[in-house]
Amino acid sequence: MQKRKILFLFSLVVLVFTVACRKGKFAPEQYEAKIVVSSSQLTTTRLEVQFDDLSSRDSLVAGGKAERAYTLADKEIGGGKHVRFKVFKAGTSVLIADTSIVLHKNSLQSYAIIYNEDLGLGGFLNGTNVPSDSNRVRIIYHDHTAAKKFPRLEFQFYQYADDYPYYDTTDNVHLVFLLDTAKYSNDFYLPALRKDNERSTFVFARIKDPATGEFLYWFPDVAVFDPSLHDLGNGNVFFFNFNLIDNGSDGGVDYYALESGYLQL
Repeated sequence: MQKRKILFLFSLVVLVFTVACRKGKFAPEQYEAKIVVSSSQLTTTRLEVQFDDLSSRDSLVAGGKAERAYTLADKEIGGGKHVRFKVFKAGTSVLIADTSIVLHKNSLQSYAIIYNEDLGLGGFLNGTNVPSDSNRVRIIYHDHTAAKKFPRLEFQFYQYADDYPYYDTTDNVHLVFLLDTAKYSNDFYLPALRKDNERSTFVFARIKDPATGEFLYWFPDVAVFDPSLHDLGNGNVFFFNFNLIDNGSDGGVDYYALESGYLQL
């Protein structure tokens, strides 16, 4: 009798287990993913990170990081989890960065932010692995003229050798950017600025008003990228801030000057 009772209980357990399997009663698989947002050592003020439009913000100091871990629901394992984060200047509504991303199971996504008030630089900082024969550059333009006539300018960059024939060398650089004031350009690459593999060369800019199609008058002998100041062609990352200012007038013609500041990573 005891033997039959044990056998009956075992059969009952097997039956319950089988029914549970058929009904899909197993606990769903769960996976995690994480976002890490870090602030560059060159950031000049405290930032705050807001994840997923929540009211709370995580503090982010220069050289520090903010993290958020997510659990992916069963239905998100295949397509990923859609999340968003924003970075603000601390205690304000000044938006520094804003992005939406898709997190996949067991993934770690890292983002670097820079905000330097002295140079007016801010936003995402991509990886700094740049080929040794190039430089990665991001630029921003500000209209600091009294009349504020230039909400948008076209910058035409060209190479100038420090030896004959000066212009239009065989390794000339031609880059054209249409920039709105206080808006960052996309990152772009400049090759090593060399002539005959020996001499460094300068990069200058001509500036055009796209509204009129006319070039602005300014001193063209002021180099935008000066090899005596910038270590060009060694895998560096540069952030350049260009400020257009008034520089007097002559015979009804307005003159301007282009001031520049930069960060090198």
